[in-house]
Amino acid sequence: MDEYFGVSIYSWKIIWGFIMTYYAMHRLSTFIDKQQAQIDQLKEKIYYLEHPEKKPY
Repeated sequence: MDEYFGVSIYSWKIIWGFIMTYYAMHRLSTFIDKQQAQIDQLKEKIYYLEHPEKKPY
């Protein structure tokens, strides 16, 4: 079996899988945070459209 730096290819694949999974989760969580922020902004806009007297400005 081939080895790189004394570690088998199978182990490298597992390590790579962990790295890619972590990266994907990180990307997904930042994407969800951005979407949630946009949703909150839209909810606020809709609320103030329905209740113009409560506008802070």
